[in-house]
Amino acid sequence: MHSPFNDDPANRGLEPLTQDGPTIVRDRHGPADPASAPAYLVFVEGPAAGTLTQLSTGSCVLGRGDTADVKLDDKTVSREHARFVLGENGAVYVLDLGTTNGTFVNADRSAQAELREGDHIEIGATIIRFTRRKPLAQRATRRDLAASRRAQILELSPRQLEVARLVVDGLSNAEIGQQLQISPRTVSTHLEHIYDRLEIRSRVELVKLMSQAGMLDEGAA
Repeated sequence: MHSPFNDDPANRGLEPLTQDGPTIVRDRHGPADPASAPAYLVFVEGPAAGTLTQLSTGSCVLGRGDTADVKLDDKTVSREHARFVLGENGAVYVLDLGTTNGTFVNADRSAQAELREGDHIEIGATIIRFTRRKPLAQRATRRDLAASRRAQILELSPRQLEVARLVVDGLSNAEIGQQLQISPRTVSTHLEHIYDRLEIRSRVELVKLMSQAGMLDEGAA
């Protein structure tokens, strides 16, 4: 059966995501969301944070170019970076448009993926939550940002998390080493690993991240 997917030049080289097409990476969540439910992209972080886009029939392209349906002011994003496609059966897919920096779904780099309720899509500095329930944008984005940041931080090892919390308390490397009975050099190594894991570069950014996650007052225990 002919599909308009194949008529779009932007889809050349991509296989249509249908039940008869290739195996979808994301099948562990059960059946697709109902076709009757509207689909929304909630922008949790990045240049468009605090906004949402409703997906209608056809597709929606995100990128930094003037031809993008949703323009993102981010140099790490391609001019046409990712395409969101609403299929005839109501399922929604995200397709990476051959970018260098990639498109990530729940932290996994994906060329194409079927989206499920609550999935997080990362495009450059932008984090988007996919949902079938229309949220109150500002309230939803604050809650989603906290959840997203908390999930990132909780991927740290127990020792790295201890170090991060002591940084938030304002302790120097020497003071952290004394409290944890490790050398300042070991503290520096832990911080390097924390920065790499969280993709940040300074103590200030670490404190900001912990604040966004709502973890400033949890203590080092």
